[in-house]
Amino acid sequence: MFSRFCNTSLVLLVLFFFGCSDPEDTDSIQELDQNAIQIGSQIWMKQNLDLKVFRNGDPIQESKSVEDWVRFYDEKIPAWTSYFWESENEEIYGIMYNYYAMIDPRGLAPEGWRIPTSTDFFELVEFNGGANVAGPKIMSSNYWSNGNNGSNESGFDARPGGEIWAGGIFTDINESFSFWTNSRSQSGDIISFGITTIDGTRIYFAENPLNIVLASRGGSYIRCIKE
Repeated sequence: MFSRFCNTSLVLLVLFFFGCSDPEDTDSIQELDQNAIQIGSQIWMKQNLDLKVFRNGDPIQESKSVEDWVRFYDEKIPAWTSYFWESENEEIYGIMYNYYAMIDPRGLAPEGWRIPTSTDFFELVEFNGGANVAGPKIMSSNYWSNGNNGSNESGFDARPGGEIWAGGIFTDINESFSFWTNSRSQSGDIISFGITTIDGTRIYFAENPLNIVLASRGGSYIRCIKE
């Protein structure tokens, strides 16, 4: 379904992409439902996930340093962090999760919601006119650097919260975002969805092998979709 452009370290399924709020109690979950938006036949949360407990109430470990992030991955411990550990960034962008938080069977998404598949994001892009025009419609109307703000015509409000590369390196805030998907490529690698303005507004789907940048050692945001 996606055209592939390969190099030795990363497969980009070229298009474009991006990645709920803090439901630690019943009231906050209800608020998330009220903040949903329908885009075509899909119902999305308006914000990136900011949930610090699993669906059953078990806490998710907070990473407070690069050393924490690497250790949690190496020990297969689910973890979250805000960009550069700053609460202001959490308020604007939500929080990023490591691979083990995203795949944990206890579940991150609140009842009635789920982590999207790559197909869900592909449908979002297609509904907004396809890869050549959808980026600005999905992007927020502020926070992007160098005059690259979107129109947010879709209401999706994708904000450029950056991502974490393998090894716990924070990068690309105000220039890109990356969302985890619940999909894997034929080779078994997790697929992420994102938008970057570093080399022109570009939507992408990327396969993330364990040993490369933006890999399972990295961190991405999550944007939930209604079940």
